[in-house]
Amino acid sequence: RIKPDITAIGVNVFSTLFDNQYGNKSGTSFATPTVSSVAALLYERFKQLNNNTNPTSDLIKGLLCNNADDINNLRPDYRTGFGRLNALNAIRALEEGRFERRSLNQG
Repeated sequence: RIKPDITAIGVNVFSTLFDNQYGNKSGTSFATPTVSSVAALLYERFKQLNNNTNPTSDLIKGLLCNNADDINNLRPDYRTGFGRLNALNAIRALEEGRFERRSLNQG
């Protein structure tokens, strides 16, 4: 398995600080909310397009990974996974139906 699956910007993220201040912070604690938020947006958009049907988690993960911007080596790697999150590409792929939903049978 390739880990990480995907990366997001987590350096110099403008955010809230103590004492009602704002400033730049860095770390995974700032990249993770970005990926989670985009996953939530994809989930909601899927429901809007599909009569309030919930998407499967593998579909959301596939949209995130397969629409990321490859920023390191060509193809997935152990440093950046499938690449940097690209929310717009993922939403467009969902809206344009650029995905397949199939199942495999044992046998």
